[in-house]
Amino acid sequence: NCFLWSANGASDLTSRRVQAFNLLGAVENVIRADVSFGGVVMYSGLENHQMTYRQTTVGAAVGILFSITYTARI
Repeated sequence: NCFLWSANGASDLTSRRVQAFNLLGAVENVIRADVSFGGVVMYSGLENHQMTYRQTTVGAAVGILFSITYTARI
């Protein structure tokens, strides 16, 4: 399980959501580039995600909880 957080002090949730998904996309691209993580596992993939929003006096933030699944070599 992993968590990413996008915040910059501004109050615009839309831009934070876009940035959070850009970050998640970058993670997915790394996994797709080498699904074996250099031969350590047989397969890996981004399985699911769940978003959370925060609007505070210091700005808006978007977090994404996501899972990376894998099948290990024996």
